[in-house]
Amino acid sequence: MVPYAVIRKFLAKHRGYYCEACLARQLRVAVEDVRRTADELERPDIITTYRMCQECLSERRVLGLRNRS
Repeated sequence: MVPYAVIRKFLAKHRGYYCEACLARQLRVAVEDVRRTADELERPDIITTYRMCQECLSERRVLGLRNRS
């Protein structure tokens, strides 16, 4: 499983939405590890939604950092 802090740091540094596969490739971990962490995330600052991935440009379930405005 990928620590929450690692995913949050990546999303803070690279703005946009990333699917689990692209996020796993960027973090050099297994897709299942990212998926397991995403399923367990109950944090208010990271959202999981259905949008276009910044990396592969396909429409799928993505993770992103919530705007604090």
